Amino acid sequence: NFSCGVGRSGRLCSGVEEGFFNVGAVFFFACNGSAGVVGTTFAILATVLAWLGMNTIASSNYDALDIALLFLQITGMISAFPLRWHHSMNLLNTVLGLVNFEVDFVSP
Repeated sequence: NFSCGVGRSGRLCSGVEEGFFNVGAVFFFACNGSAGVVGTTFAILATVLAWLGMNTIASSNYDALDIALLFLQITGMISAFPLRWHHSMNLLNTVLGLVNFEVDFVSP
């Protein structure tokens, strides 16, 4: 009697169940009507602004920050490989997904 976790569905539990959305393909949250839409919109805008701030303001003025950003982006690309990462790496991989500014980071 195998069943997928909350919010997951489909083959190998890789899909998102109706009425849920995921963040970073790790965290699944129930849609809460208009409150969920407002929260998701705010999160997306905050991510875009943080990414723009890191890439245009901070990294152009500070060489050490530019090197750190490049390191985090390369580490994020490595973490995207479909390996059996330890479960404690899920949060770190989610943060690295933010640094890489993945378009499908938040998906319905």
